[in-house]
Amino acid sequence: MPEEHKAGKVLFVITTDGLENSSEEYSYNDIRRLIETKKECGWEFLFLGANIDAGKEAEKIGIARDRSVTYVNDSKGVLLNICPNCGQQVSDKAKKCVHCGAELGQSVCTLQFCV
Repeated sequence: MPEEHKAGKVLFVITTDGLENSSEEYSYNDIRRLIETKKECGWEFLFLGANIDAGKEAEKIGIARDRSVTYVNDSKGVLLNICPNCGQQVSDKAKKCVHCGAELGQSVCTLQFCV
């Protein structure tokens, strides 16, 4: 791929409910190796886990515990990770959305899955 077509920064976000972790194609070690290879290329990884110990699961595949978030899979928990303005994933600690600049925390959600 030509250099001008490569992303300046890659943020890879894994979002899971933890229920389907029985891959027959890839083991935890396979995934860990793939992630480590991409980290060497400058990629960053986040692990968002609903109703599971996200830190523990992230560490199994080589993602640091401090790069993980555990949340409750309900409308309030999802809102911690989704910008109500643009629908993009955001940090649960962010005050503004990095994608659209919307203020976070006090917004009223208008997305279809919100109550």
